[in-house]
Amino acid sequence: ETDIDFCRHEHISIARRFTGGGTVYHDEGNLNFALCMDQSQRYVPRTLPELYWTFIGGIARALQQIGVPACFDANRSCLRIRGKKITGTAGWIKRGVSFVHGTLLISADLEQLARALDVPPGQPAYYREPNVWRCLESRRDIVTTIVREVPNPPTIEELKNAIVRFIERISGQTVERGELSADERTVAEALYRDRYSRPEWNLGYRHQVSNLTATESLQ
Repeated sequence: ETDIDFCRHEHISIARRFTGGGTVYHDEGNLNFALCMDQSQRYVPRTLPELYWTFIGGIARALQQIGVPACFDANRSCLRIRGKKITGTAGWIKRGVSFVHGTLLISADLEQLARALDVPPGQPAYYREPNVWRCLESRRDIVTTIVREVPNPPTIEELKNAIVRFIERISGQTVERGELSADERTVAEALYRDRYSRPEWNLGYRHQVSNLTATESLQ
């Protein structure tokens, strides 16, 4: 779902996330958030629909409080402003953990986004595993950014603080900046070495096709 040659020319890294789903474009105008929660906590949902309703819907309400007219779209588990998409989200529930992450298009370069995700005809297809196509295709949508839709938009710090205040309210805990423990750093380095730095993980296994069509999905 990406123009691989264009991304390489523009020094745009191509990475695969373990939650799968459609393609997301990141630049410095895009805020990413991730919540990894223990299901033993009372406020943590144990199903994906509840997870999206609780946290993506909650972020919508947090943004509304600082002047961003975001609304939660339960059908696509995303946030919209006047019908246009400003987030991509994905979730994962397993082994006593509820995990949800997403994006927030604040001032991202939408022209670059569209160009990077315009697949040229005949580009080789890539499979997650040899001869196994497991990826979900992106669903076509119209995207926008907060700065395009909101007069006098909040700063990135104001947006971050609104999300943090929401997390504190729902969890009943204080969010504090932390550092990786020695064990966490060791695991992270091993994951990067054995998985996230490897082309077989990020691009998959190449299969030549003759008539791959371009996707119009942007987020």
